[in-house]
Amino acid sequence: AEGPIDGYTSFDNEEVGQMMARELTRHGHTKIGIITGPPQSPVTKLRVAGAIDAIAAVGGEYEVIHSTLSPRAGAAAVERLISIRPDLTGFVVGSGSIALGVLQRLRELGREIPRDASVVSVGNTRLAEWSHPPLVTVDIRLADCSRQALDYIFDRLKGLEAQEPAKMTVRVTAGASVGRPAKRMARQTAQQ
Repeated sequence: AEGPIDGYTSFDNEEVGQMMARELTRHGHTKIGIITGPPQSPVTKLRVAGAIDAIAAVGGEYEVIHSTLSPRAGAAAVERLISIRPDLTGFVVGSGSIALGVLQRLRELGREIPRDASVVSVGNTRLAEWSHPPLVTVDIRLADCSRQALDYIFDRLKGLEAQEPAKMTVRVTAGASVGRPAKRMARQTAQQ
């Protein structure tokens, strides 16, 4: 169902996908798994398109898998990706909850983060801080976006003309889940 604030965002979701992938490619990752939400979601489509563009810009390779937004689903998704492409060293992950499962399953598979695999997520929520290691994220300023959406709703309810949202600047946050791909991993996967 469409409502008055459908599509009302103050940041570019394609740019968010590009930023997540670029964080991995700037550290030398060229074989990247993309684990994201439902394929029918417009936000998911834009973020995946942005990530693919950034990966393609460096001549990289990628695999995409869709998941529900839970740690369990993230763990299952990364295990499927690794079974298809054991050479993947970087992972663009569509939410902090998915990322928790991705990090845990990668460790269970013997991949140390960030030495053997790197993970970037979106949201900069408490989950990113509490994860082990702390996640590198693209901070989309959820609280500010929520405040803008509420201001829009309140203005409309009062019969006022709603203001255009201010363009939010998104940024990559510090964390410890991204590093250069280990040469050891490249040699191992080449032998498989």
